[in-house]
Amino acid sequence: MLMSHSHRFIFIHVYKVAGTSLRAALEPYAADRWRRLWARHLGRLYTPELPHPHLRAAQVLDLVGPEVFNNRFKFCFVRNPWAWQVSLYHYACQAKEHYQQQLARSFDNFDAYLKWRVNEDLHLQSEFILDAENRLLVDHVGRIETLNDDMRVITSRIGIPGLNVPVVNRSAHKDYRSYYSDYGRKLVEEAFAPDIERFGYNFDGISGPMQLPPRAFGVENTTPVTPGTLRQAIAQG
Repeated sequence: MLMSHSHRFIFIHVYKVAGTSLRAALEPYAADRWRRLWARHLGRLYTPELPHPHLRAAQVLDLVGPEVFNNRFKFCFVRNPWAWQVSLYHYACQAKEHYQQQLARSFDNFDAYLKWRVNEDLHLQSEFILDAENRLLVDHVGRIETLNDDMRVITSRIGIPGLNVPVVNRSAHKDYRSYYSDYGRKLVEEAFAPDIERFGYNFDGISGPMQLPPRAFGVENTTPVTPGTLRQAIAQG
C-alpha cells in the first residue's frame, strides 16, 4: 500500500497483480511522513511471518482514519483469477524468501496445489477492496490486462500524467492456460466465482464489464489492524 499527501491517493496493493511495478512508479510520490508512520507501525507489528504486508482497504481505513481515507483517491488492480493462481504458484516456488516456498514445492503437480489452495488457504481479490458489508471502498478498480489504459485514467486523476510503469518482479512461466487440466480449471471457476463475476473474466481473459457493488460513502473504521488481522491480508508478492 502506498499513500501520497501531495497527490492525494492511496494505492491498494493486491499481491501478484503488477503491484511491485506500480509501487516502483508511484513510490517517488509517497509521503515521507507516511513512510515514517508506516515504519513505526511495522515496528510494532512486524514478525518473521509477516515480511511484506498487503493491507486491505478496510485495514487502511482503520490505520489512517476516515477523514484521510475519504479524502484520497483510492485505486487498485485485479487480474484474471486463473492467471492469478498460476502467478502465485510460480512465485512461491521460485522466490527463496517466500514463506510458502517449501509447501508449494511439495505438491506433485499444479492440480494438487490448487486443491490445497481452494480448500485450505482461499483468498479473493475482492477481499482487498470491499468492507464487511461487501461495499466498495476504492474509487477505481483497474485490470492488469488493461494496465496502460487504466493508468492513463488514474494518473490523470491524481495529477501525474505520463507516468511510466516498469516491469518488476514478474514470475517466469508459460501462458497460464497451459497449466490447467479440466479439473483445475473447474476448481478455480467455482472457488473464485465472486471475483470472476465481479471483475468480468472467463478462462480466456476478459468477458465483459465489471459488475462492482455500490461504493461505501463516508465510511468509518471498523477493522482493527493487529498482528492477527494483518496475517489475514498477507501474501508474498
